[in-house]
Amino acid sequence: MRFDSTKCGMRIKDLRNRKNMTQMQLSDRLNISYRYLSRIENGISVASVELLIEMADYFGVTLDYLLMGKENKNNGLKQQLKNAIEILEAVQSAV
Repeated sequence: MRFDSTKCGMRIKDLRNRKNMTQMQLSDRLNISYRYLSRIENGISVASVELLIEMADYFGVTLDYLLMGKENKNNGLKQQLKNAIEILEAVQSAV
């Protein structure tokens, strides 16, 4: 299995979309330009290890998933729990 920058970028874009974020919002969160994020998502550029670690932490996924698409069986459950917590926090703040 080889690293594919296009597939890696697609996974990052998918994770961003799942959070309903624009490229501008995520690039601001990561302190990078939106043009650089666009190049990463399109597989033109490859993010640094430090940036990939920050993305993996922010999205609650492993580096294996970002880089190679390998999913840890617990990742799906962790992400579901994280999403549920975000929804509950939003509901609590609305009350």
